Amino acid sequence: MVTRQGAVVLAYNIQREELLISEKAFAYKMKYEALKRQGKRSDLTSCQVGKKLAAEEVSQNTGDSSRQILRYIHLTELIAKLLELADEKKLPFNTAVEISYLRNEEQQVLLQYMSNHNMVPSMKQAKELKQISKERMLTYSEIDQICMNESTEKVQVQIPAKKLKQYFPETYTKTQMEEIIFKLLASWAEREGKE
Repeated sequence: MVTRQGAVVLAYNIQREELLISEKAFAYKMKYEALKRQGKRSDLTSCQVGKKLAAEEVSQNTGDSSRQILRYIHLTELIAKLLELADEKKLPFNTAVEISYLRNEEQQVLLQYMSNHNMVPSMKQAKELKQISKERMLTYSEIDQICMNESTEKVQVQIPAKKLKQYFPETYTKTQMEEIIFKLLASWAEREGKE
């Protein structure tokens, strides 16, 4: 049970701006669990309604919606190393939430894949992994198939004209600018190949 002093410390910690994602997630979870225990009501017919009410109460004075509170709380399901990556902002928040729905063993396999390929799944990939995990146990080869498919998609790079024009005379046309850019890229690729 959270004491009054503990609740004050918890409220203070949640409102600190430099709070790590994991700290916020566990602080929200602690407050949420305490509210759920205190506020067990027999007139609530749905577990979802009880969850929503507790999350709404936690969200007061935090700046996060009840939905966001529940997303933070679900991050506590991440294995330690993935949660650490979220804290370091190497794993985007929304992607981390999707991954938190995977079983611990699946998270371990995913972490191994990420380490082997020096990559972080995109949001789209994380959603696909979560979907497969709902249906069956996720394997390394399935992770590879999902993550490699997206990485081989056509890459498009757009550079704002405003940024490009600062390097060229005002009289240059789009075609002239492209020619110079491709010459520079060819020269760069040649140098890289020799090293």
